[in-house]
Amino acid sequence: MGTKVYFFKAGQYIRYDRASDSTDSAPAAVAGNWPGLAEAGLGDPDAALNLEAGKAFFFKGDSYVRYDIASDQVDAGYPLKIADQWPGLGGAGFGSGVRAATDLFDGRDVWLPDADRVPATKNGPSYLPLPWRGVLHTTEGSTIEGALQSFRTTNFWPTLTVEPNTFRIVQHYSLNTGGRALSDHATPENAARCVQIEMVGFAGQTPSWAPEQLAFIRDLVGKIEALVAIAHTSGRTFLDSAGVNANPQNRMSVDEWKRFAGWCGHQHVPGETHWDPGAIDISAILS
Repeated sequence: MGTKVYFFKAGQYIRYDRASDSTDSAPAAVAGNWPGLAEAGLGDPDAALNLEAGKAFFFKGDSYVRYDIASDQVDAGYPLKIADQWPGLGGAGFGSGVRAATDLFDGRDVWLPDADRVPATKNGPSYLPLPWRGVLHTTEGSTIEGALQSFRTTNFWPTLTVEPNTFRIVQHYSLNTGGRALSDHATPENAARCVQIEMVGFAGQTPSWAPEQLAFIRDLVGKIEALVAIAHTSGRTFLDSAGVNANPQNRMSVDEWKRFAGWCGHQHVPGETHWDPGAIDISAILS
């Protein structure tokens, strides 16, 4: 998690550094420093919430805005009414004047309750303060035991290894720490709040996976999203080997990777040469 916390009061804000346990900026006006916030009538917000990857939400009176952290501005189309966009809050009497909201992920260890634990033999990196994302891999093997033996030999451990044929889930790292299944050639990929899933199977065969295999991955994605703030979206095209070779732009640049939020494949990560998990039906997984 990031170490910076922002406090707002009477049209001003101050930044606090949790690592040094001290303020690291003087009080400054919201107007001019948080583009669009004061103009939308939220220069003195009642509450703020870092809920969605790469986004912050600010609330004032009966309205709210969504703020894009990467572009440092209020998203187009805001402000909107709280009661209209947050079902149930208005009826419960919370359609205006909300005073506190909290991102419940606090950096604790996070383990899936139905996963077997096979700890990695090498520690994972600490996360950088980047948006959450998930990366799908294929093991290029037919058994989970073979995959685990390979990880023990290479120390290229993912967060989880799963077997769609038997519906088995094995977790190697807590979701609050990075894995080791990416190369870090172009940038510290493993530390980018990246939950990495190795799926037992072959990239060339994923387009023909049975509906129940895809449903297993879909359910796993849902379980992970319930625990950490990975956006339920992709926006990436999943290609076979020939498609990846013919479309090098399918792989993200370092800047795209740093801003990315959602689900992608090993083939999309900068600095990599792999094309897994192939042309898997990502729409079925995120349906």
